[in-house]
Amino acid sequence: MHGSGMYKWKDGRKYDGEYYMDKKHGYGKYQWADGRMYMGPWVNGKQHGEGEYIMPDGTKKIGSWVEGKRVEWLDKGDDELGGNLQGNIKEGTGSPTDD
Repeated sequence: MHGSGMYKWKDGRKYDGEYYMDKKHGYGKYQWADGRMYMGPWVNGKQHGEGEYIMPDGTKKIGSWVEGKRVEWLDKGDDELGGNLQGNIKEGTGSPTDD
């Protein structure tokens, strides 16, 4: 695939954005089956650059990704989401904390 398009997996995941040589490349929105979402730049099929991570409850965080791995949260409260790390992305139930 080359250009813009949407792909849906059978398990409920979907990607809507730009492609280059069959890989996510450029700006795109990826949604996991559980409702989590990443919106931002992609390079060679991986999140890369400053993007937005949105939890199913609407909690939003701005982060920096390098080759598909989140390297830091850019907004305050680095551990604000709680939960567990899975593939460098916080997962699970969590709520903002003051510590």
